[in-house]
Amino acid sequence: NLILQVPGFVDKFYDHSNATAEWPTLGQLVETGKRVLLFHYRGPTCDEEGSCPTGMMPYYKYAINTQWDLNNLDEVANSTFSCSFAQTPQTLGTTFFAINNFV
Repeated sequence: NLILQVPGFVDKFYDHSNATAEWPTLGQLVETGKRVLLFHYRGPTCDEEGSCPTGMMPYYKYAINTQWDLNNLDEVANSTFSCSFAQTPQTLGTTFFAINNFV
């Protein structure tokens, strides 16, 4: 794992193990030295002990996307569809939203 080879980098990862807990402020992250929020998407499962650094969080545990299969500007303008979730949140406390727009 390449990120494990960068001295001190993983020490800056913030670990938000409880997906429904309140997130720290940017100031709190800076004060604690945990300045990196790292989400992985289609990455490792991290099921095996030591396979991923602490703080490497699965994207869909914390985030949800809007629709991405928009074909024209009229579909983008239709906010009922374009702003709806593309999948069901995996966690009740999902707090990050990715707004897709590929037209």
